[in-house]
Amino acid sequence: MKKIWFVAICTTLVLVGSLGTIAKPSLATTSDIKEEKCLIYGWIYDEKYRVAASNVEVTVYDRETNDEVAKNWTNDIGFYQVQVNKPGRYRISVHQKICDGCWILLGCRIVNVSSSDKVKIVNITWIHKYPVIRLSVRNLPQGEYAKVVWAIREKGYILPIPPWLLALLYKENRRLPSLENLTGKLIERFFYPIKYADIPVYYHEDGTRYYIINGIGYCTIVAMTSSKFASKEIYIEQWGQEVNVTLDLSNPPLWYKLL
Repeated sequence: MKKIWFVAICTTLVLVGSLGTIAKPSLATTSDIKEEKCLIYGWIYDEKYRVAASNVEVTVYDRETNDEVAKNWTNDIGFYQVQVNKPGRYRISVHQKICDGCWILLGCRIVNVSSSDKVKIVNITWIHKYPVIRLSVRNLPQGEYAKVVWAIREKGYILPIPPWLLALLYKENRRLPSLENLTGKLIERFFYPIKYADIPVYYHEDGTRYYIINGIGYCTIVAMTSSKFASKEIYIEQWGQEVNVTLDLSNPPLWYKLL
């Protein structure tokens, strides 16, 4: 009789222990959950021009999978912060938005985040926003296109690059193309060095285009067709500046027809 009671008690204890094991979460499972997030922050700026890259997009990609894991924007002084959720190797890319769906890569850094990193300071230097020109060309002759050219005055040159010079260098349908081309190259080489020229950009209808300027200073912009011409000079005074320019081809100057 005692033996029967002993077996019954042992069986009951085994059942209770089994039910307790099922109901209670595993201690190993809860202890394996660790907080490994890391806050990455810093400043994005250009050491040469002493300017902060404000309002640019900072995106973090997993270096192994190339998946996007975090994104943020810099503030007015170029400060940013993002967070990653696990250790790894990451690429931090900086982009400037030009228009909807149009971005340019300004620079990037590769960063290693270890399991012991809770905060990591990553400054990205020698990066500045480019000046952007929103250029609109109006009153295009039907069936024609416009070529847009611009030049930024080099430092040390007092006079701006005149519009007639750009027309001489880049106008189509010239009477003596070989001679004029040689003359234009000589003038460009010795008198008016053109820092940047977009040759050509065609407008098949009135509209707005976005241009990135790699420099600061006086900028002469022209839009030309075979019979129409318009020009404007603007001043780019700082990196990241955005300028709206409209060129109207309705009243071309008389000298343009003589070129």
